[in-house]
Amino acid sequence: MLPSRKQIVAVLVALVWAGAGESRAALSASELCQIRKVKETLRFSRCLLKAELREVRSGSAVDTTDCFDRIEGQFAATDERFGSLDCPSFDDGADIGMRLGAALEELATLLGGGTVSTCGDGVLETGEECEFGDLGGATCATVGLFGSQMRCGADCLLDDSQCAANRFEDLGQTVFDHQTGLEWLKSDDAGGLTDQDATYSWTAGTVGSPEPDGTLFTVFLAGVNAPGGAGANSPAGPTTTGCAAGSCDWRPPTIEELTSILDCASGAPCIDTTLFGPARAAAIYWTSSTIATNPGAAWCTYLSDGSAQVNSKPNLQAARAVRGP
Repeated sequence: MLPSRKQIVAVLVALVWAGAGESRAALSASELCQIRKVKETLRFSRCLLKAELREVRSGSAVDTTDCFDRIEGQFAATDERFGSLDCPSFDDGADIGMRLGAALEELATLLGGGTVSTCGDGVLETGEECEFGDLGGATCATVGLFGSQMRCGADCLLDDSQCAANRFEDLGQTVFDHQTGLEWLKSDDAGGLTDQDATYSWTAGTVGSPEPDGTLFTVFLAGVNAPGGAGANSPAGPTTTGCAAGSCDWRPPTIEELTSILDCASGAPCIDTTLFGPARAAAIYWTSSTIATNPGAAWCTYLSDGSAQVNSKPNLQAARAVRGP
């Protein structure tokens, strides 16, 4: 973040004071190192301001490379003379040059009648893409990416490094959806709880029963969520693999969540089997969404055409687990 105008004035006043000299007895090595660097910073400021004066008079840009080379070289020489133990700051010539150079460039802009923005003041201004607490409406989606981690960088420019280039990310046993923040447990052909041919009932009761006590909950979810239980990707029975994919908060998806990953572009089954694991074209998957007007039934998704249809809870259907918001 660039210094404020008050900070710039304070720095320049300090530099002028340092340039005037200060007599004091018994200065420590630390103070001597600091004084040398402050004086060199004053020379650097004068060098840049003289270059700005030449630029105003000539109307053409002036090379200031020598100014930056000098402050870096003099700071390095000071560091070498006093060492890192005695210098309050060390190996900082380039950083000080960059910071003060940017500040003096802003002053030159103001003196020329221009305007400058102050990054970090919380006010989104011209020349800034974002400010603290204000992304200007930008999201990962607005720049064609996925996720919710758009950030504002220290230079008040948008930082999309935490956004994802692709919606779905293959994590091995699971698939993470950067668009919804959901993580999906893959299906397989291992003959266990997540096998593509495994089916479960929503309720243990008869037709019309609304209770969530069927094998969808007592076997499938109990297994994938039980440390040392019948974990996913292994045959039914005790294992020592722990909860599926290292997480113990798996649940059935809602109808909205499950339909959000369906894709019939390549025909049945309407899901990307290269990502989410094998699935039968005619498979029907349970969701947690009960029919409001018929508690004995729940919504299911049909992979044959991607549709959502009502299914009686005692029926046996496939299951897919999800976790997240």
